[in-house]
Amino acid sequence: MNPSPEIEAVLDRHGKWLKNRPGGLRGDLTLKNLASLNLVGGQLSRIKLTGADLRKADLSNADLSEADLFGAILVHAKLLGTNFSKADLRGANLRRAAMTNANLLGADLSPGVLMQSQGSGETAFAGTGEVNASLEEARLINANLCHATMRQIQMKRAYLNGAKLNFADLSDGDLTQATLIRAQLRNTDLSGADLSGANLKGADLQGANLTGANLTGATLANANLAGAILKDVDLSQTDMGKHRGPADNEKQSDDIQPKIEAHLKWVISGGQEGLRLEMPRQDIKHINLSGANLSGADLQGAILNGVNLSQALLMMADLSDADLSHANMRDASLNGANLKNADLSGAKLMGATLEAVELKSKDGQPTGRYWPANLSGAKLVKADLRRARLQGANLANADLRDADLRDADLRDVNFDGADMRGAMID
Repeated sequence: MNPSPEIEAVLDRHGKWLKNRPGGLRGDLTLKNLASLNLVGGQLSRIKLTGADLRKADLSNADLSEADLFGAILVHAKLLGTNFSKADLRGANLRRAAMTNANLLGADLSPGVLMQSQGSGETAFAGTGEVNASLEEARLINANLCHATMRQIQMKRAYLNGAKLNFADLSDGDLTQATLIRAQLRNTDLSGADLSGANLKGADLQGANLTGANLTGATLANANLAGAILKDVDLSQTDMGKHRGPADNEKQSDDIQPKIEAHLKWVISGGQEGLRLEMPRQDIKHINLSGANLSGADLQGAILNGVNLSQALLMMADLSDADLSHANMRDASLNGANLKNADLSGAKLMGATLEAVELKSKDGQPTGRYWPANLSGAKLVKADLRRARLQGANLANADLRDADLRDADLRDVNFDGADMRGAMID
């Protein structure tokens, strides 16, 4: 069903608002009935859909990044490939939603309460934990949920085959009988979670926190539990089959994990807590950093060739002169990163984001100034940049011979002096 003229008008003004055009106004569809609407491919970033009824709506391939979906009803919604990165989904109901290939990177699905006062008709919102967000029986095959906040999430019988949940918070969640075959759960917080009857066959649980988790009847055949925390976990009624332990794990540094955790605190607190990760010119190519939050880290001149940085957050990180040849940086976020003179030859950057970051004042207000990703002088020979977002990036004097730039966003890119021989560009 197509939107009504009233809804169309709101969406039109929102589109103008996103592009800073005259007549633009942030869309506000709080508590609106949008059931069964066709919003496929909609540009809805940062829109307000608090408490909206979107059951059976089709939002496939829509951009809902940073959208306000607090308490929204998305039961049976079609959300194939939808972008929910950093969206507020607290208390949202996504039961039986189809979410294959959806992107929920950094989304917040923690508990929330939506309350409507009597008489005045005004709506109040609170973050207390009386209503848990629900993904019960949702299909999240190959979905990206890295860094998502999902405390007390309801995920009974959810399908998460191949899903990426690295560094996500699933503490005290209900994952009873969930299917997590070959899911990526590196450093995921599953403390207190109910995984009874869950299928974790072939799952990657390296470094995961399973303290107090219920694994009764769960299947862990061929799962990788290297470095996992299994305190107060009863495995006597778990089908372990063959599983990998520390001997099968990639070589690990003794101190890298505490440093990454301290850096995450530094990022979240704005530098008030934790400690910035500073590893210039160090060899860390043996560490798997997929999904890690390394934003603002000092990795100048670091040796990272062949490293797995897929879905990693490297915004404003210093990677100048670093060796990233043949690194897997698929879907990584490198907005505002410094990659000057870095070696990215043969690197996999499909779907990566290398756009400008808006600078903010000390009080957190936007300044209207932007800090572009810097790849000047970088070596990108035979790099795979398909579908990468490079708007405003500095690629002056970069070596892009035989690079694959098909379907990449190259608006306002500085290619002055770049070597483009053999590069593939649509």
